[in-house]
Amino acid sequence: SLKNRLISLMEKKELYRQQDLRITDIANKLKSNRTYISQIINNDLNCSFSDFVNRYRVNYAKKLLQNSELNNYNMEYFSEQSGFASLNSFLRAFKKEEGITPGKYKEELNQ
Repeated sequence: SLKNRLISLMEKKELYRQQDLRITDIANKLKSNRTYISQIINNDLNCSFSDFVNRYRVNYAKKLLQNSELNNYNMEYFSEQSGFASLNSFLRAFKKEEGITPGKYKEELNQ
């Protein structure tokens, strides 16, 4: 189904790491249209397109933050690597998804 292809595309190709990702980019890759993709995200996955993409980005950032070899990197690095266009949008999305800031998350990991 289109939903499975959408999820597979996000998980295997890591499209969410593209900072300027648009729903039309995903539709083109899946040879579908933005309306169908939008309906799947809204109705089947119960979220907006930005929440859908940000969930993947936050999960990716969490994996990076868990990597002790990256302890000396700043939040801008984690933000950019995860596909966020700005540090502020990263901080906002991370807190919305996890309930804490990425800094606090990293601090708790190191305890």
